[in-house]
Amino acid sequence: AQPSPGGATSESDTDNETDLPDGVTGVDEQDIQNDEGFGISQVRFTDVTDVESITWSTAELNGTVTATAYAEPPADVGAVPGAMISLSEISSPTINDTDPSRIQFTLSTGQLNEVNASADELRIYHFVDGEWTPLETDITESDDGNEVLVQADPGSLSYFAVSAVSEPTAEFTVTPSDLDTE
Repeated sequence: AQPSPGGATSESDTDNETDLPDGVTGVDEQDIQNDEGFGISQVRFTDVTDVESITWSTAELNGTVTATAYAEPPADVGAVPGAMISLSEISSPTINDTDPSRIQFTLSTGQLNEVNASADELRIYHFVDGEWTPLETDITESDDGNEVLVQADPGSLSYFAVSAVSEPTAEFTVTPSDLDTE
């Protein structure tokens, strides 16, 4: 495990492969930091997962938050809608009953290219009450075009996925025998 900026430890799949369960690609546990001046509590993660940060609109939270990255959805959550780019479980032993006001993911354009997606097709999904729920998603591309910041306002901590989804298109074919000419 490596020391991280928050004083907690981070484990990546290259540092500790045998300690990670099947399907888990990284685990990052960080301390919550409070900012009385801005009236927020926030946790910032390292690059072990795609989760950048989680922010709450109160400066009174304490404890740790863990982001666990998955290569594939665990059996208990099922398939993610769209072309999954990132999947993480966010958990905390001390603040599960406090709604986060903002969650942020940072993705590389290489991750988007792997599923042939553009930034405007990205959506954050939140696993709630046994199903994946789409969240209103804000997308910001970096000035150099190498990263995309994807943000949403969830109602709780649990599993989150970033997927590429496109607008559905209707496609149909009409043959002369299908037409009713009467």
